[in-house]
Amino acid sequence: MENYTKGDVIQHEVGLSDLPFKDLQGNCVHMKVHANCKIRNILGFAIAAFKDDTKKQIVFSGSGHALNKTITCVEIMKRKFKNVHQLNKICYQKVEEIWEPKTEDLDKLKVQREVPTIHILLSKATLDTNELGYQAPGNASLSWSNEPRRDVRHRQKRLRHHRQAGQRQKKKMGPQAN
Repeated sequence: MENYTKGDVIQHEVGLSDLPFKDLQGNCVHMKVHANCKIRNILGFAIAAFKDDTKKQIVFSGSGHALNKTITCVEIMKRKFKNVHQLNKICYQKVEEIWEPKTEDLDKLKVQREVPTIHILLSKATLDTNELGYQAPGNASLSWSNEPRRDVRHRQKRLRHHRQAGQRQKKKMGPQAN
């Protein structure tokens, strides 16, 4: 590939009708998250739109390097709006890359890649609980619990105590104990 430079990247846009959800309402908001978008800008628009009582659903979509940002936006939205149902769909999006040759004796290359993509539906209305990827309201609080951290700290304290006891034992026995 040292003889080529990356040219155009053709990414097929995903509209509301292309999303992998069965029961999308007509007034659903579709937030397309890109890697270079600022979270503050995305959430400013999304929060304002979701506060509107006529908007019952919002979909966040992101692919490639924007996956983490997409999930972060959804988690922040779930903390702002407590009783929302969530439905996750993971798929691949086709991307075409055109590689231009550096020398004239070579041909252009057209490469098709499949990039991981996530679509997350947040809904104020109840969704099908049997659908794969469904998450009920209130599950977000479990991941923010302080209980597991106490267990970790206690385990770390016990390990430090055992290490210190082992070091004291080695000092008593002298250098041949190694």
